[in-house]
Amino acid sequence: MSRPEIATRAHPIRLAVLLAALLTLVAAVLVAGATRTAQAWPAESYCSNNQPPSDASYEALLSAEDVGRALAQIESSSQGRVQVEVAGYSNQGRPIWSARVGEGDTVVLVQSQIHGNEPHGTIALINTLRELGNNSARSQQIREEITFVAIPRLNQDGGEVPRRQNLMSWDDIVALHPQLQGVPANPGAWYHSNSIGGTIGGMDVNRDFNPDLDYEPVASDLPGNSASIGFYLSPEARTVREVYRSLENEFGLVDVFVDLHGQAVCYGHGLSNELVIDVPSTAAGRYQATHANFGPPVTKEGFSGQIVEVSDGSANPTRACQPLVGFPAGAIALVDRGTCTFVQKVTNAQNAGAVAVIIVNDTDAAPTPLTGTAPDITIPSAMISRFDGQRIRAGLPATGTLLDNPDSNFYSPLSISGRFITDPTAHGDWPKFDDVASRKLNVAVYEALQGHGKSPYGKVTAYPQPPSTNIPGTALGSFALRGSAVILFETGGQTQQLGPKQVGMRAKQVEVGLAGILDAYSTGAINDVDPDKYFDIPLRVNSPVQ
Repeated sequence: MSRPEIATRAHPIRLAVLLAALLTLVAAVLVAGATRTAQAWPAESYCSNNQPPSDASYEALLSAEDVGRALAQIESSSQGRVQVEVAGYSNQGRPIWSARVGEGDTVVLVQSQIHGNEPHGTIALINTLRELGNNSARSQQIREEITFVAIPRLNQDGGEVPRRQNLMSWDDIVALHPQLQGVPANPGAWYHSNSIGGTIGGMDVNRDFNPDLDYEPVASDLPGNSASIGFYLSPEARTVREVYRSLENEFGLVDVFVDLHGQAVCYGHGLSNELVIDVPSTAAGRYQATHANFGPPVTKEGFSGQIVEVSDGSANPTRACQPLVGFPAGAIALVDRGTCTFVQKVTNAQNAGAVAVIIVNDTDAAPTPLTGTAPDITIPSAMISRFDGQRIRAGLPATGTLLDNPDSNFYSPLSISGRFITDPTAHGDWPKFDDVASRKLNVAVYEALQGHGKSPYGKVTAYPQPPSTNIPGTALGSFALRGSAVILFETGGQTQQLGPKQVGMRAKQVEVGLAGILDAYSTGAINDVDPDKYFDIPLRVNSPVQ
């Protein structure tokens, strides 16, 4: 499916027709979500990351010219409340726009489409600017409290192909940075490719950031790697840097940074099981848990009992690598990961009379399925995160139930995250880094989307967390180090994967999330958000149906 050239699409009335159609579609999606509450996307539905739907069309998306005209219309219709300017230019000379609205002391900076084939955030950002520029009481209140700055469709060149990377050869990079003369194109920078699909090379602009806003590329720093900071090689990243720097100089801190992305369509919603801790324990609540590849499956009715931390009398007594000592029959065994196999741990608990086993992960990584083969095991088992294990231990004594998680049988149309760096201290001294602020921001978005009941909007998941995600060279990682509360939106689907209805739903979901940010910060509700609820957001998993 090829995208028509710009010249064939730049009709004067096209933008108005397109935006009107999108608004009508979004309204229809909202009504459907409000009146038919069981519209979440079940796992047995058809889903493909490779085969586009029959109604997929690039014409449902916004081109570089569309964005420019939309911003001009918004500036005019808002009577100057929304101020638009060219913040920079792409490598091929397309303008990179920024729009600013509001005069509050809290700064919210949002960028979209840093990857050219991830367009839904651009539609949402244009619609949000239009909303903020109107004369409603809500918009006026937000403008009084917040300065909102948008960079829609940052990767203008990549968006026209469309593809993930920008369009920039190594020769182009050297021309922009003469100090790199003599650096070979291969490897060059680790996130640059010399040829993509047989055409001009380019870079993943989302790896081109550095927390040091004064950094300029140095030949000896290249090529770097995925766990290192970036080099500000691209005009796109350098444009964002200057917008960020200007706001930081004006306000002292960019309070919130939002990056709007798109991911593959077919990700699942949460882990397959959950552990429910009963009141009156201080740990009362629901905790995500994995499954085991051995023993019976966890059922909807579940397996209940007292939660008991095990002891095997060894130097590491909670790992259950030896026969258990003093364990009460009929209880659920709480066991630490490490030293011996999952099968050995569960076997020892079963021999002591346990009705189920909960294994606590030994790293901050997401819990994993329990692997092994054990035909003689007759009790279910699962793993929870280390953080959840700490919360549960602090709430003992307690009773609970290990049961099947029915919410895991759905696809997730959106993943979010506020954590991108395994060890912030590895990248210098950044005293303003504020993990709590980022977690509060993400919880505010998650809770805003839960207000849509069982519609697809509520099936939000947490993007993979550190240490499996360690990307300090992203804008999110770099700006988090500088003190911004950060959030990644990863909507399900890229340009080739969705038809117009799904495009509209994804865009509206992002709008609802952005509205949650604006409401939380403009009313002060963000101060009351519990940051630990961040760890309760269901994890993104590979889909149960591919």
